[in-house]
Amino acid sequence: MKNSTGKRGRPFCWGILLVFLLNYAPAFSKISTTSDVRVSSMVPVSPVFVGLDTNPLLRLAVHLPAGKQINFRSIQSRLNETAVNDIEKLEVFYTGSEPMFLPDKAAATVKPASTAVNIPINITLEAGMHFFWISATLKASADIDNTIQFVAARMTDDQGGSYAVTGEKAAPPRRMGVAVRKAGEDGVDTYRIPGIATTDKGTLIAVYDIRYDNPRDLPGNIDVGMSRSTDGGRTWEPMQIIMDMGAPHENNGVGDPAVLFDHATGKIWVAALWSKGN
Repeated sequence: MKNSTGKRGRPFCWGILLVFLLNYAPAFSKISTTSDVRVSSMVPVSPVFVGLDTNPLLRLAVHLPAGKQINFRSIQSRLNETAVNDIEKLEVFYTGSEPMFLPDKAAATVKPASTAVNIPINITLEAGMHFFWISATLKASADIDNTIQFVAARMTDDQGGSYAVTGEKAAPPRRMGVAVRKAGEDGVDTYRIPGIATTDKGTLIAVYDIRYDNPRDLPGNIDVGMSRSTDGGRTWEPMQIIMDMGAPHENNGVGDPAVLFDHATGKIWVAALWSKGN
């Protein structure tokens, strides 16, 4: 995360990372045919975050016609130059016929050493539609002013066959950010409903629901938390609880916060909804 006065002058628009908010809507999706096997790519629109174990970079959809069987051996791909230094590892997750990102067990893991990345796999596919996800884990030292651009160019098989991936020239660069709060941190089930504001000193003030017991809405045991960054979102101070309606907590919570910095008075305002009872 970074403020609107960042090195590249780009507006801060990502809010706070909440793991379940990752949006996998396609930025593009095109299909071409190579020897009647179709391989297409889709890029999620979410940023890539320091502090997350997985960041889906790209999805491959592989369609094999009836009677076809292929043992795929590699995914030939490339990265932009700065991403080589910012990425700790790349992983491939095969999700079968499920198009959504499911990081259960990696089918392959590589550590990129150059912009050309050959990812070895050994997966036999039958006729039908199959999905692969390529995910990145960023280094703690990754520079969030950089971008990540990952392109899958082709897949190869054990017979020397090569299958071009369509749409790779349209793959957009992905912005980077920092995971401020993650589910499970400090024993909290879920953090939701983010808001963020920048003070006249450039300090970032992020607010959000602390949903202790479950991800459900009010009423419930929910407080409002706040995180603060003075370096454009690169590092964040420990979470503070700024709204707590007190006991009994079960159905007496406050959430859905919005934050505003008043430039005239220098005050920071946070408004939230209090809900008590059933």
